[in-house]
Amino acid sequence: MRWFPPYDQFPTGNDPSTSFCKLAVDIGTAGAIAIDDQDRVYVSASGGLEVLRFSPPYPTAPDAGGGCGSLDPQGSPLADSVQREVFLPNQGIATYSGLAFAPNGNLYVARVLTGEIEEYDQDGNLVRVILDPPEGIPPISTGNPQTLAVDADGTLYYSDLDLVGTLPNFSPGPNGKVRRIRFDAQGDPLAPEIVRQGLAFPDGVAIHRGDLEPRGEWRSYAGGPRRLFFNPDETQITDANAASLQELWSFRTGAIITASPTVAVVDVPGEGRIQVVYFQSWDHVVYALRMVDGSELWSFAAPDQPGSAFPNVASADVSLVDGQPRVFIGAGETMFSLDAVTGQEIWRFEAGTGCVDGMGMPPGLCGFAGERNQIESSVLVADDKVFFGMDVNDVATGKGGFYALDVRDGTLAWYFDPESATTCAPLAGDAITRFDGYHSEAELGLPAGFLASRPGCGFPRTPNGCGNIWSSPAGDDTRQALYVASSNCDTDNDAGTSVPPPPMPPGDEAILALGYDGTLLWRWRPREIDNDDLAFGAAPNLFSIDFGGAPREVLGIGNKDGTYYVLDRDGVNEVSGVAWNDADPSSLPYWTRNLVPGGDIGGIVLTSSVDEAAGRIYVSTAPGTGAVNSPPDPPQRPTLHALDLDS
Repeated sequence: MRWFPPYDQFPTGNDPSTSFCKLAVDIGTAGAIAIDDQDRVYVSASGGLEVLRFSPPYPTAPDAGGGCGSLDPQGSPLADSVQREVFLPNQGIATYSGLAFAPNGNLYVARVLTGEIEEYDQDGNLVRVILDPPEGIPPISTGNPQTLAVDADGTLYYSDLDLVGTLPNFSPGPNGKVRRIRFDAQGDPLAPEIVRQGLAFPDGVAIHRGDLEPRGEWRSYAGGPRRLFFNPDETQITDANAASLQELWSFRTGAIITASPTVAVVDVPGEGRIQVVYFQSWDHVVYALRMVDGSELWSFAAPDQPGSAFPNVASADVSLVDGQPRVFIGAGETMFSLDAVTGQEIWRFEAGTGCVDGMGMPPGLCGFAGERNQIESSVLVADDKVFFGMDVNDVATGKGGFYALDVRDGTLAWYFDPESATTCAPLAGDAITRFDGYHSEAELGLPAGFLASRPGCGFPRTPNGCGNIWSSPAGDDTRQALYVASSNCDTDNDAGTSVPPPPMPPGDEAILALGYDGTLLWRWRPREIDNDDLAFGAAPNLFSIDFGGAPREVLGIGNKDGTYYVLDRDGVNEVSGVAWNDADPSSLPYWTRNLVPGGDIGGIVLTSSVDEAAGRIYVSTAPGTGAVNSPPDPPQRPTLHALDLDS
């Protein structure tokens, strides 16, 4: 057993290929190796007769001072600080071969000759037999497991040497295979399945994480930055078995749940890599549950902001920051970054003053008669930033906006004001952790003169109930572009009201394309005046269509007017030549489809689902009032529609 210390710790000029320490020189034939979450090394030794375990600390340098203080008989450096123990002793014809860790942290061990696979706890105690061949030696129907691997779903794979008919020398058989063992809802192993056969000598198997982990994950709202709400890799649930699905577990919270759950595979100490479900409830708590059984991993209590009409509706995003999984979620008017493994708060940002009743505030100041800021938007994480919108629920005592925060410390990177279509950017070192588009510098705790001295921050700050963004952004990394949809803004010509005169300010009830740096790339909206609350609340879908004889990369989105709109992601109709900033951009969309009359509580409210392979968009509508049969003018009936993606 050889140990190669980290390359950056080798002395200058030392050759890493020859700079190593030996952990052991007397174990005979060393076989499979596995490393647990405590950095302990397991190895099948002596030709499979036992399993050894080596524990840190390991040498940090190839010289005597780094823990390689003695030499083996051949003169190579020998580690003298590593603990060694027999994890599984010699049990006669054991033939230990493959080693792999189960999602719960236990160790799977294969026996190549007898064909068994067993599960042991971290103390070396047998927990259960995973594979117990019914035949003698060598096993016939389940093969000879040489190496093991476990995917993110917990499925166990093994390479089968197929030693059948090769006695007495046990040379490889003619039909080597790769097999897998799935587990049922109770965690019990099912019969092995053949994944591939006809292999000459399959003595190794490994999991490509990039291919397999996404099938067990749903790390962001709608499945990812394109907001497609569709998983093309799903194969287990089909039209043939969907009707037979049964409840596996349930978890009760203190209030309703309206956010979509997020699922991520994370490393949990003592449990290994497990799937965790993240969501929040209107009881103001963010939850992390083990997906296998619904048990609570952790919970985090967010503050109750009474002014929020929709306080806990955002879905979580789980992203890696410097290799560590972080949960990003908005609750009330606060954006949080939490440790995905422990639930510990990393940072918080207030999309407002941080107003909470009972914290020295006058009664009611933070209630429905006061600060109504709320984050309903599920975040997009890209370019080392956290992007999201803020809404004030059409209340004229405030106004909304769009934010970009530093992903590591939660400080404001930039703020886009939809009313003026202006981007405010702090200076390096400002470290702003409270901001919105209408409170004063003092109320937000900003440095004196901040708004007048920072680029783009001097926009008008009059509250008018406009600028609301309760949709969630979509992202296009290739274009370095965000696609954001905003709500409506009431207008009138009465100077005595706080609402603006028509038309609506440029960023209201619009599709906004913003650069990752906050630059406005283009904007478009279906109407210039709207006092009927025909808002955009859905997130844009990003997909591709064939239109006008060529492929087009587009965004599609539904509106409360009951219409689904499809536009080019560059803000130009490449067939007609119409651009977003033309005098009449009404024909900018490639196509539109009106499905229902819509209205203030109707039309298309939720994000649609897009199946690009089938060429379909699935759109649901809300129960709007009127406009169906008149009289007696009953509510519109909610409906589900499938649209051709290209037309």
